[in-house]
Amino acid sequence: MSEASFEKYSAEEWEHIRKRFFNSILNDTEIAKLGQNVGVSWPFKGKGETAEKYIEYDFEELKSVPGLVGKQSRIKTLMDILRETLAFDDPFSDMVDTVESESEVDDTFERILAKLEIPPSYPCEFVHFEAGTRELLRDEGVNTLIEVVHFGQKLARNVVVGGDLKTFLNGLAHKDEVGITKHLPYRRGIRGLHLPEAIGLIANDLPEAAQLQLLSQSDTSLTD
Repeated sequence: MSEASFEKYSAEEWEHIRKRFFNSILNDTEIAKLGQNVGVSWPFKGKGETAEKYIEYDFEELKSVPGLVGKQSRIKTLMDILRETLAFDDPFSDMVDTVESESEVDDTFERILAKLEIPPSYPCEFVHFEAGTRELLRDEGVNTLIEVVHFGQKLARNVVVGGDLKTFLNGLAHKDEVGITKHLPYRRGIRGLHLPEAIGLIANDLPEAAQLQLLSQSDTSLTD
């Protein structure tokens, strides 16, 4: 269910925001900083002023939190900041919300891959993921890049997608070249996939001693 299905500033919307933030990498970021990113001012600053502080309360309890007592406008501001942060942090989930059934076809990612000249048939085993994600994809029989995307879309209809799979899909959704290079041998400013970057991703997974050994054999000098 998308956020548009909830009445704004309602208990239902707050529950939706809470559940989304429980799994967000931004739940321990200062709300004032989140507010700056979305153009909304938050009156309190400090390490303890995070989403994590507030999402432990349900909607009624929120009204009794120090600093929010009798401040309905402040509660609305809090919800505005968290809502807009989620919209920016998780565009992939928003895309999933637009697909109401498995029979519908969403070719958003196909078009993004085509624009970046990244082949949808790129082998899944060469996409850089953490061991747990690789194991999950292998167990589910995911073989290609586009199958990774479709698996993520299907998974997100039932559970909250997290970890580096979410990061990767969000990077694609944003066409974030820096984020994409963490998972694919993509070169910023140049479309397509490239062999040197592919080797670099493989090397990143090697122990530091092995990396240094390879570097020494390449006659490359280390620099500060």
